[in-house]
Amino acid sequence: MKRSKVLAVLSYLNVLAVFPLFMSKDDHFVKTHLKQGLFLSLSFILLPFVLIIPLLGWVIGAIWFALLVVLWLIAIISAITHREKPIPLFGKFLAKIAI
Repeated sequence: MKRSKVLAVLSYLNVLAVFPLFMSKDDHFVKTHLKQGLFLSLSFILLPFVLIIPLLGWVIGAIWFALLVVLWLIAIISAITHREKPIPLFGKFLAKIAI
């Protein structure tokens, strides 16, 4: 249980998500958090492209950043407490993706 919890937390730490990707072949708990972590990392990577747009992009980008930080906190707390809770808004969609 402790190993899967550590791997689940690593799933949310950008580059360190590589370790859970290769070390959790059959752990459903880790894979759930890995999908969510990769989605949040990709969303953070795409954020600067929204900020290029003057004014409207800055407003959307600020809201997007705040939403991502809240989702990231919810997800990492869920991993630390060893719960397989999907992140709001995107969790059900991410559950359908196979890794």
